[in-house]
Amino acid sequence: MQLLPDARQVLKGQVSLVLREQLDSKINRVKKATKTSVKGMAEAALNAGALERLARLKVWRAEIAREHNLPAFVIFHDSTLRAIAERAPTSTFDL
Repeated sequence: MQLLPDARQVLKGQVSLVLREQLDSKINRVKKATKTSVKGMAEAALNAGALERLARLKVWRAEIAREHNLPAFVIFHDSTLRAIAERAPTSTFDL
């Protein structure tokens, strides 16, 4: 493998190399952090019983997703599971 002349100078320390982070990656990180905090706030608003139901629903969803070889969000989105856990339907009609 041959190195370009500029690469040799960098490796020898004769030329300094400055790297910069792309703007897109910073934007994505900010969006992701915002999304996570909104989700956390929604779950924090649930009472203890609803949090327990939500945990059981997420386990159930993961099992179904594994059986069908699908991502969990395809079965039900987190917001749907939170709504079900909050309302605690007692019958299929209520659901």
